[in-house]
Amino acid sequence: MYGQELKYSRLCNWKGKVVFAIFGETYPGYLMRFFVNRREFTKYTNKKQNLKILEVGSSNGALTFWLSRNNNYFVVGLEYDKTLVLNCQNIYTKINRVNLYFVCADGSEKIPLKSSFDIVFSTHVLEHISNDQSVLINIFNNLRPKGILILQVPYGDPYKSPSKEAIANGHVREGYTESDLRLKLENAGFQIISVTGSIGRIGRFAYWLARGVEKVRIIVNFPILILPITLALIYLEQVAAFLRSREPSFKHWPLIVARRPCES
Repeated sequence: MYGQELKYSRLCNWKGKVVFAIFGETYPGYLMRFFVNRREFTKYTNKKQNLKILEVGSSNGALTFWLSRNNNYFVVGLEYDKTLVLNCQNIYTKINRVNLYFVCADGSEKIPLKSSFDIVFSTHVLEHISNDQSVLINIFNNLRPKGILILQVPYGDPYKSPSKEAIANGHVREGYTESDLRLKLENAGFQIISVTGSIGRIGRFAYWLARGVEKVRIIVNFPILILPITLALIYLEQVAAFLRSREPSFKHWPLIVARRPCES
């Protein structure tokens, strides 16, 4: 969240707001995921107007708030965490964003929305939900024919017990292999457009550096001191993404784009 959105957030103290105001998103993983979503959104929308967009697992609303800045888009954020939803609802009422709504709901149950969407985002959500197949089916049912799903997940063996770190982050599985994810999407009815990784070497190094520094407490706020370096690397990764001729391996932050086929 940036600008006006950040100003009205109840979940961010004044120190956090200062850091956000200077650097933007402070967690490198979130920022890189945002850039990936933005690239894919630009690629598949082709500057179309009057889009209906849904984000399943909208968290603090960073992507949904950014999308809603275009008044031609109708944007809905679906989030299970009631505290996050209430915070986002407080923000959008204060900034009078009439084309944006947040709904508190479980994506594995029937999604309580009547609209059919042109694009659905789901970013690192499936690994948190036991019945991930139901989530994909619900997304499929809320897409219009030819509607696009932009999906990001972690890589890993879905049948292996997640690590302690993954469990601490709320994961019920380590991640997904390409074959497992393809099967789940196809069983939900999707036509797969592309299956790739989403970050290259520079992005992986930035993420490794940030995660490593988080565990080092040599001096107070040492992770904040290294933040400008990691953010610079993340922005450099975006430049490299436009220049590279080969997409990253699926193992490097899987990115899947799928479509709901036309009705026969």
